Amino acid sequence: MKRVCLLTILLLAGCDEHAAKGDLSGFVAETLARPALPPEPLPVFSAYEGFTYTAAALRHPFQAIQGDGQGDSLDFPGNGQPRGLLEGADIARFTMVGWLSGRTGRYGLAKGEGGVHRVGVGDYLGTSRGRVVAIEEASIELLEVVPDGEGGWHERPRRLVLAVRP
Repeated sequence: MKRVCLLTILLLAGCDEHAAKGDLSGFVAETLARPALPPEPLPVFSAYEGFTYTAAALRHPFQAIQGDGQGDSLDFPGNGQPRGLLEGADIARFTMVGWLSGRTGRYGLAKGEGGVHRVGVGDYLGTSRGRVVAIEEASIELLEVVPDGEGGWHERPRRLVLAVRP
C-alpha cells in the first residue's frame, strides 16, 4: 500500500505545468529576441564539362590478345645449356646487397637462397633465364625470357635494387 501511495504522489508531482514550462518558456523567449543570422552565400560551382569516352574501340583489358598464333620469334634460350647454381632459385627472393669492382669488371652481390652470390654481366639468375645485362651502383639489370601466352617467348626487363638498411 505504501508503494501505491508513493507512486501516486510522484505521478501527481510530475504533472505540475508551471515548474516544467518555466525554463522552456524563458529559453524560447530569449532565442526569439536574438536577431537572426544572415544565411551563408551559396557556393560557386564550376560548369559541368562533359566526358567523351574514347577507349571503346580499344581491346578490353580482360580479353586475351588476338594474335596470329605465331608468338615472338625468340626460341627458349638455354636449350642444351647446363643450368647454373642460381638458375634454379626464385628471382623474387634475391636482393642486391652491394657491388664489387676490379680489373675484370664490376660484379653485383645478390643475397638469396644459400647466402650472398657474386654475379657478373652475362650470368643467368632465376628460373626464367634472367640474363644480367648491366650492374649499376644501386641495381642489377636483368632480361628475363618469359612465355607470351601464344606459344612464343619474349624478353622482359627486371631490376634487383640495392637493399638499404633502415
